[in-house]
Amino acid sequence: DNQQPIKLWDPKTGQSLATLHAHKSTVMDLKWNENGNWLITASRDHLLKLFDLRNLSQEVQTFRGHKKEASSVAWHPVHEGLFCSGGSDGAIMFWHVGADKEVGAIEQAHDSIVWTLAWHPLGHILCSGSNDHTSKFWTRNRPGDQMRDKYNLNTLPA
Repeated sequence: DNQQPIKLWDPKTGQSLATLHAHKSTVMDLKWNENGNWLITASRDHLLKLFDLRNLSQEVQTFRGHKKEASSVAWHPVHEGLFCSGGSDGAIMFWHVGADKEVGAIEQAHDSIVWTLAWHPLGHILCSGSNDHTSKFWTRNRPGDQMRDKYNLNTLPA
């Protein structure tokens, strides 16, 4: 078995509640959704996997699209099924639970691995932090506008 386990623990007792064998390489990040039931994982196997706490026997969905390792994830604070992921190639991708592929992407958001992603609590700004020694703030003002690093005024290649 070459799969990398994810363990869920009871913090009061210190007992392991469940072990998920879902990825074939190191899990780089994972986040609970605000609904408390969904757990999204990002792995060096390029995959993102969604689990539901109410049925841990199998993943709900696997998300494929990263060309290299998936390194970070963040759930949108307002739209329950929306989340983003960062990759080791500097890409940021946007996903919706139930969709069979990404719903958006910023392919060259950074020059290096995206270590962390965080949404503003209102959901209108995404911050990304990278090994290229930058933090960037992304926003989308109107439908049809391209994603851009608003606060550094960097537009992305079309």
